[in-house]
Parts: sequence; C-alpha cells; structure tokens
Amino acid sequence: MALLFKRHHRQCQQHLFDDLPLRLRWEAERHLARLCDRWRGNLPGWRRAILIGRARWLALNPPTSQWGKSMLAKRGGYAVQDRYRREGRTGGNNAAQKAARISARNRRWRKEKKELEQKRAALGLPPPTRHKILPWE
Repeated sequence: MALLFKRHHRQCQQHLFDDLPLRLRWEAERHLARLCDRWRGNLPGWRRAILIGRARWLALNPPTSQWGKSMLAKRGGYAVQDRYRREGRTGGNNAAQKAARISARNRRWRKEKKELEQKRAALGLPPPTRHKILPWE
C-alpha cells in the first residue's frame, strides 16, 4: 500500500517545539504535559503524535471567551435537536422541514422555468410575455 502522506522528519530540532518562540514553547509543553497526564498508561505513539499537534495548536490559538460561547451554542443546538427527536417533533409537521420542502419546490420551479426559456431561445421563439394577452371583442 502506498503512503498517502509524506512524512516530515525533524532533522535539526532537538525538542518538539523548537520552531516556536520561547513563550509559546513553554505553553505548548504545558499543554502537552496536561494532555499526556489524561492518557497516562495508555499513550501509544499515534496518540502522542495527535496530542503533540493539539498542544501546538492550543499554544498558537488559545481559546477565547468568544470561542467558548460558540462551542456552548453548538452544544445547545445539538441538545435541542436531540430533545425534539425524543419528543417526536420531527417529520412532516416540523416547521424547518416545511420550509425546506417549499424552498426545494421553488428551486425546482425556477430551474424548470430557466430550462424552458433556454429551449424557447434555441428554437428561435420569443421569450414569454409577462402580461396576459386580452381577447379582442
């Protein structure tokens, strides 16, 4: 089996986070120690590599209060969806599904209208008028 990703070997680095500034290196090492403590006794090489990447990411992108609020909002949204499923509030009578059906119907109608206009133009027919032609009396 061919490798999908090329491995990057660190040739000139002695430590994991040598390419980071000193303050960020300390932060990354602190994060890595905390993450490794969680997996003490069950830390194979692949998991340690993931934790190293996560520690680097946390040092470079420290979570802010705005990030925390967005995560809480996401978790709340999932909780509401789960609650609606448990209460049986999903299906054809759900307001979001009704809106989705109407939106899909309108998209389908616009697509068919556009295809009809293209066919008329290919045949050399004028585009349909927007007004009704009244009969002569």
